[in-house]
Amino acid sequence: MLVHNKNTNNYYDIFHNRIIFPIKNIQGQIIGFGGRSLDNREPKYLNSPDNIFFHKRNELYGLYEIKKKFNLLEKILVVEGYTDVISLFQFNIKYVVAILGISITNEHIKKLFQITNKIIYCYDGDNAGRRANWYSLKISLSHMVQGKQINFLLLPDGEDPDSLIKKGGKVLFEKYINNSLSFSDFFFKSLIEKNSLKNCEEKTKFINKALSLIHDIPDYIFQINLIKKIGEKIGILNFFQIYQLMIQKKNIKQLSNNNYLNNFKKTTIRMLISLLIQKPKLIKFIPKLKLFKTSNLNGLNFFIELIQICNKKKITTAQILEKYRGTKFKKPLETLAIWNHIVPNEKIENFFIHLINKLKMNIIEERQEYLIFLERKEGLNLKKKKELWSLNKDLAKIKKIF
Repeated sequence: MLVHNKNTNNYYDIFHNRIIFPIKNIQGQIIGFGGRSLDNREPKYLNSPDNIFFHKRNELYGLYEIKKKFNLLEKILVVEGYTDVISLFQFNIKYVVAILGISITNEHIKKLFQITNKIIYCYDGDNAGRRANWYSLKISLSHMVQGKQINFLLLPDGEDPDSLIKKGGKVLFEKYINNSLSFSDFFFKSLIEKNSLKNCEEKTKFINKALSLIHDIPDYIFQINLIKKIGEKIGILNFFQIYQLMIQKKNIKQLSNNNYLNNFKKTTIRMLISLLIQKPKLIKFIPKLKLFKTSNLNGLNFFIELIQICNKKKITTAQILEKYRGTKFKKPLETLAIWNHIVPNEKIENFFIHLINKLKMNIIEERQEYLIFLERKEGLNLKKKKELWSLNKDLAKIKKIF
């Protein structure tokens, strides 16, 4: 609740002139505080700084209370503010949680889908709320699996859950809940608002945007239905069949050109491997392997093996490729050896260092998440607490670089 000002060497109260709300974790322990401004000054909501116990991207206000009352819920309403949660609870709507002044995160969605199969986003009826709805849709795409449902409750202009339920009561508010838009309805409503579909150019833009989002949905059946719906919106009823033919032709063209590079996604690990194969002298910019060995990131073990090969002696690209002749790595490595990173030669070293720092950040975040999970599950001993504290400091340093 007190924050140290390094410049003046004084402490100050970050919740001055705010109503303070205790934030509990899933076990009911108070791990932080939230403050809502009394005079509506910005920021409207303010939280305790992130620390070893409290990470706002992982927590939801009210989750402990609804979990304590019900192990599984039919639906959960996600709102923006603490007062929204309290007001809805007072009107006996006891399946509501609030994000802590930030956007919804993957961690939030995973937690909610552990205790319900239906999430309803209910943000304020203003421009910020509308932007939050669209952002929530995009981050929810990868969570749309069979059996899970996401809806959007669009409030009237100028209203928030607190004001609306106080005006109309529980009955009116539940009508809004029951009339909330399904994921697909909100998906197309939002896209059509951004694209008029009056001409071929607008329709093409609409199709490309819709398909780029649909491809992130893991439920293939749901994908098919959404692609068919695109056809209905643009007036081509057999659009799905046309789309399938387009994909087939694209795949055939790739195979006929033997364009193996197109099948490679440019991950940090792959780019590092590619650059190290092309320029083995970059080995001098790689730190000690101790940090790397704490991670299970995909491809990291091979990268470590490659580092060890390049460390032993002065080695060339040809010698690296020769070493993997007759193995399953031969073809991918030959591809990575000619991968064009579109980076000028004079900037290759800086680009490689940037990727190393990015990899470090990914590894630290992975280890950090594991220790946080462990702390919630069984607690951390002193050694692991110190490790987590050290990781938090290391991560802060690396993020300054970015």
